Formats: sequence, structure tokens, C-alpha cells
Amino acid sequence: MTSNANTTATMDSIKKKMQSMKLEKENAIDRAEQAENRQKDFEEKLKAVCSIFLSLIYLANFHSYIYSLKKKIMVFKKKFNRSKLNLMQLKNN
Repeated sequence: MTSNANTTATMDSIKKKMQSMKLEKENAIDRAEQAENRQKDFEEKLKAVCSIFLSLIYLANFHSYIYSLKKKIMVFKKKFNRSKLNLMQLKNN
């Protein structure tokens, strides 16, 4: 082989390697963009789930508050009925 043929073969090899590296770079960029899109989608879904979770916590707290109010009302009714009975007994005596 002549030196000119060697130089041409070397140049062809370098071109192929550069094309291969360029293709690898483009594929890496595509994968990075896909990963960024998946991350954005995940973040949006996470925000939605967090919103639902906070709503459920608020609802649970609201139900707990209502339950405590119902208990207070029951206690108040019992005290009222006892006082009413005591008053009736005092009137009868």
C-alpha cells in the first residue's frame, strides 16, 4: 500500500469515527430530552397527588372536628337534661 492509500484509509477511518461519535451525541441528546420530559410529567403527577393528599388530610381534619363537635353537643345535652331534671325535682319539693 502506498502512503497516499494509507492516508486515505486513515482519513476514512477518522470520518467514520467522527460520524459515529456525532450519532452517539445526537442519541444522548435525544435520551436527555426524553428524560427531561419524563421528569416534567412525573413532577406534574406528583403535584396532582400531593394536592389530592392535602385535600384528604383537610377532609379528615374536618371530619375529626365535626366528630368532636358532636361529642360536645352530646355532653351538653346530657348536662342540660340533668339540670332540667334537677330543676323539676326542686320545683316538686
